[in-house]
Amino acid sequence: MPKKFLSIKEIAEIMDLPRQTINNWIGDGRLPAFRTRGFAEKGEPKHAGKGRGVVRVAIEDFEKFLKKYRTGEAQSPKSKV
Repeated sequence: MPKKFLSIKEIAEIMDLPRQTINNWIGDGRLPAFRTRGFAEKGEPKHAGKGRGVVRVAIEDFEKFLKKYRTGEAQSPKSKV
């Protein structure tokens, strides 16, 4: 089954940029992302939802982001780094 989501670390490695830059793009809305539910503590029901979860970006959203900034439709993402 093909992978559908990327982590911040994976995107940072692809872009050869610090993770904080990717977090900034997510924080200011340029790169759509979501946070998983997180995990329950040992012995608690799975729906407890404790833990912060992890941030993921859909590959499709990442590809749209790249296309938008590479074609000059918007200000280059590196210009604010």
